[in-house]
Amino acid sequence: MAINVNNTEADALTRAFATMAGVSITDAIVIAMKEAIERRTSRESPAETAARLRKKYGISLTPSSRKPLSMRSLIPCGTKADVHRRLRDHRPLVG
Repeated sequence: MAINVNNTEADALTRAFATMAGVSITDAIVIAMKEAIERRTSRESPAETAARLRKKYGISLTPSSRKPLSMRSLIPCGTKADVHRRLRDHRPLVG
């Protein structure tokens, strides 16, 4: 079955990859698609990443570590209103 590529960027990227890998254009497409599919199917969720890192470093969650932080802990300087404004505007708390 044939693939017709009518995109100059796709053509250039495929040819560059084929040259780098020392393979034909067809093999370059097959390799790139296999790698892309593998990356997308083997991704960790954020929860899985956190669990893996906790296990690696011997960190366990306690009941208190599962509780959300209070607003007071988010106020290194300024008032509660400052924190709400900065969170709303996505600005850092310090600086």
